[in-house]
Amino acid sequence: MVGVALDTIRCCGIIIAHLTVSCPEIFEATAKDSSHFRCTKAWVKKFVAHTLNWSFRHATCTAQKTPSNANQLCLDQFYQSTLAIHNCAIFYASFYVNIDQTNIVYQPANTTIYEEVSSKQVAVIGQEEKRAFTVVVGISASGDALPFQIIYCGKTAHSLPTKTTPQFKVMQDLSWGSSCAFQIPTLIGRHFNSCATMWAIF
Repeated sequence: MVGVALDTIRCCGIIIAHLTVSCPEIFEATAKDSSHFRCTKAWVKKFVAHTLNWSFRHATCTAQKTPSNANQLCLDQFYQSTLAIHNCAIFYASFYVNIDQTNIVYQPANTTIYEEVSSKQVAVIGQEEKRAFTVVVGISASGDALPFQIIYCGKTAHSLPTKTTPQFKVMQDLSWGSSCAFQIPTLIGRHFNSCATMWAIF
């Protein structure tokens, strides 16, 4: 089962909404000690724990396992790199570059939800649907850092920072002349890295 991300505040709102529709008189009833019912955070926590048997949990995902032939894969990668360096006559460390990419989320999704106690898997709706862009970073064996490459999702210029953005011209002027600047890549319909965007780096 996959549920919507819930916290104490959201649970409180849902409970108040249900009580308002089903039995609104509960808010006007007076207890023996002259107090009135209030849907407080403390009450909600006790209700979901004792009545629903829920606890506050973080969303889970399938664990990544190290391949059984990890050592062989690393050795194969070493051989491939060695062959490429030999065949392409890469004599200078500045031409041996290692790049990586990371996903930058505009607004991270909530990762917690109330779920039954002792549940092994906790799924949250929207956990994998993220609005993001990709940042590609690289560094050469000589220690020089490449300019950052930012890949936005979209096929028009509306998906990119406008030319009136502060420091936009400075960024464009420094995109290849400084190791701490970044460039705007070719527009594509997704924010994932591709062969075309990788070629744009070099």
